[in-house]
Amino acid sequence: MKKVFFAYQYGMANAGDFAINIGSLDLLENYYDDITIISKVTKNDVEYKDNIDYIKKYYPEFQVIEGPFNLNRGSLIKTLRSYIGGVVKYPYLLFKGEYKDAIKKSDIVFLNGGNILRCDSITDYIRLHALLFPLRLAKKSNIEYVLLPQSTTTINNNGKKLLSPFLNSAKMVFARENLSYEKLKEDFPNANIKDSLDSAFFIKNRELPKKEYEDKYSSLAKRKNNICITLRKEDLGDIGELNNEKKELIEREIRELANKALRDGYSLSFIIQTKKDKAFTEKIYDVLKTNREVSIIEEYDPLILREIYRNSSCLIGMRLHSMILAMSVGTPVVGYFDPNWGSKNPGTLGQFGMPFCFIEDRQDLYSMIEIAQSNKEKMISRITDSKNKVIKSLEEEV
Repeated sequence: MKKVFFAYQYGMANAGDFAINIGSLDLLENYYDDITIISKVTKNDVEYKDNIDYIKKYYPEFQVIEGPFNLNRGSLIKTLRSYIGGVVKYPYLLFKGEYKDAIKKSDIVFLNGGNILRCDSITDYIRLHALLFPLRLAKKSNIEYVLLPQSTTTINNNGKKLLSPFLNSAKMVFARENLSYEKLKEDFPNANIKDSLDSAFFIKNRELPKKEYEDKYSSLAKRKNNICITLRKEDLGDIGELNNEKKELIEREIRELANKALRDGYSLSFIIQTKKDKAFTEKIYDVLKTNREVSIIEEYDPLILREIYRNSSCLIGMRLHSMILAMSVGTPVVGYFDPNWGSKNPGTLGQFGMPFCFIEDRQDLYSMIEIAQSNKEKMISRITDSKNKVIKSLEEEV
């Protein structure tokens, strides 16, 4: 059986990022039983222990090693300091240490899916340079490598120059929706780009999360016509915030949606699955909380979130991975996006026939629920077809 080096395991502060981990590992587990996972955070990060415990809970046979860089974003100064520290450490990693040894002992390297390829600023460039180090080590040792489903917003000329030799030498580069597929094909015509879907679609059904959901959210499990809502006030990359005008538009539209849904017999659950969404979600919930049919849930475990969405009539989402988790269990979704968040959002929903609109469109979100529900079977069929294409590619080429 081949030995795999898997980079990176993302943190749990954002359930969407962590869902990518689980889906990627569930997919690879079908073909490999010897997997070494490198964390994206160092052992000094507050998330590290929780991440390790979670991986051991569901993948006890896999080895996890700490990440070499501190690549968490904060203020510009803090971000630059941590990224530059990674660049200083980078040469050492190329010649010595457990990472080089682990990769040399591997038969294949997988770079986890997500938005890793983004490059639109100097901080993006530094981050990207650091994140690519497993691929650089793989190239130096003539080890095959695959990029699991990626999306792309902007890749400037410096980013293209940096990425070209890595993507062109990759055994496969999966794109996680069709708009990113077309863009990557255009920017890297010599790379073996495969049209795909987000890794989180490959999460397996498990009995333990189902039981934990029923124990933890027993009252929610009894609701018959529940609509879930995930909100977001962050700009691209969760670095800054949307302007006040957009935040006010979101608040007004969500209040109108809630009033119409409650009038028609639905209940509502505001879901916090990313810590940066907590204050904004609570602000909107506070206006509606006097109605007993409105609740709020803070949950970061993707497997339990899937059970929440599985037992819902629809999800109105601003967080892409809330919608992916919902669609992966057959629940229809309505997307509510800012266009600056990139092509991954409309690309993913359009690929599976789910409706969406942008904040400034001022469309009636409630009216889109019926469209989403009527396209449910089409969505399920398209997801199944897309998953089968990825599985076939892995079986044929890896």
